[in-house]
Amino acid sequence: MKNEHFFIHLKKMVFTALGAFALCAASAGIAQAGVYRVEIRGLGDRPILAASLDTARRVAAIQTMAGIPHSYFHTEYASIKVENGAGVVYPGCYRSLHGNAHYPGSIVNCPLQPGDFVSITHQEPHESVGRLRVYEALSGFQLPKAKTVRYQVAFNGALTLFSASDAYVTSTPFPAALAPVPAKTYRIDFLGLGNRPFMSANLDMTNRVASIQTSVGEPHVYFHDEYASIRVDSVSTGRVCYKSYNGRQYYYGETQTCPFLPGDVVTVTHREPYESVGRLQAYDAASRYPLARGRVVRYQAGPDGNLYVISLIP
Repeated sequence: MKNEHFFIHLKKMVFTALGAFALCAASAGIAQAGVYRVEIRGLGDRPILAASLDTARRVAAIQTMAGIPHSYFHTEYASIKVENGAGVVYPGCYRSLHGNAHYPGSIVNCPLQPGDFVSITHQEPHESVGRLRVYEALSGFQLPKAKTVRYQVAFNGALTLFSASDAYVTSTPFPAALAPVPAKTYRIDFLGLGNRPFMSANLDMTNRVASIQTSVGEPHVYFHDEYASIRVDSVSTGRVCYKSYNGRQYYYGETQTCPFLPGDVVTVTHREPYESVGRLQAYDAASRYPLARGRVVRYQAGPDGNLYVISLIP
């Protein structure tokens, strides 16, 4: 009974946060509901499973291809499951593929509601051509992937990264024809009490500089200790730029700048990342496409000028 109350409370929190996020996303121009594809390949890059995640029609179709996924693997090689917002798998919506087992062709349809999760495992996500691909069907934009990865459907229909197991997960930039400006600048915004902005970070991948701008005022008077923080670590020089915000401390307006090179890491903490409109926001400045967020998130500057999620605590 205690666990049941916990999951009900958790689901309400998730739905409330995602609903508010959708309102903010709609005005910001973030991608709305559409179709996302999941492609899982095995030995010889043969397709073994495909999923169509239609967030507009709110249905997921999971297709298993006839055959043996990968005869070199004697245990589970790949899996996919669709869960509701409380983490409960929909009936029949879990498919586990052992490497050397033979499977008949099959298709199963599952509900796919806002707040739902899609969890995927793959023993070789980066092997060869990339034996795991998750992408937005219209633009071809690829989401980050890993050996164990979990995505969540936002209320506006966007499929977003929730968590990933690998130390470094990768995605591809938007196709040049669809991106008005290369994804070279990212923004991180901290909001506090009343959704008032109290910190904005600009991560300029072109000029290789990060600027942290603190606004005048108190972040959140209900919190007597650290409410949020941001830290930029240089992997080449060891230099650290760090700013911590206590909830009821008064801050004067200031801007701090530091070098930001490929390989550098940005660590962000926020006590209320999902509260209200989403009091932690991280996104590509040109497209407004959101990055994954949580109470503790680490982003890394890639050699291609994009920012990647390398670890996350929801």
